[in-house]
Amino acid sequence: MVLRIKRCHLVAIGLLFIGAALSAQDLEVSIRLYDEHVYFPDSSVQILITLSNQSPENVTFRLADDRRFNNEFDVRNQTNQRAERTREFTIAQQANQQIYYRTVLLRPGEQLSFVERLDEYVDIQDAGMYTVQAQFYPQLRSLDPQTVLLSNPLTLSVRPGRTPDIPREPEIRL
Repeated sequence: MVLRIKRCHLVAIGLLFIGAALSAQDLEVSIRLYDEHVYFPDSSVQILITLSNQSPENVTFRLADDRRFNNEFDVRNQTNQRAERTREFTIAQQANQQIYYRTVLLRPGEQLSFVERLDEYVDIQDAGMYTVQAQFYPQLRSLDPQTVLLSNPLTLSVRPGRTPDIPREPEIRL
């Protein structure tokens, strides 16, 4: 009797996990530049990531406090060469650590947006035109790397040189 109850609980938990993973497929991921301006190789590029539920059902997914466990960026130049990942991103992905997350439920028509710095994920060394595509893992990358949602492609223009220092007017004290 106890074995049968445990087996039923395991089946129910398994179905719940599969249902959550399947419902996350109804998420739509889109990206755009958060503060569009002239970018240089040393610039901090901020990307606005929007997750939206376009289905008639509720959608659940896991959102980590450290979003590097949910997000990844595929950045390619015009010759289709992939930009290198930053050392910090690689270390964070490979480290054996606890991942703190929350379960998010989006009702039909709802969306959730957050801003990520592209330079925390990839290292853009050279000027040129780049195509950026976000990869979102709704059940966390370390738990379910096969379930990935791709965003729309975004074109990023990086100019040669360095980010100019913006001269500020002196402060006037009264």
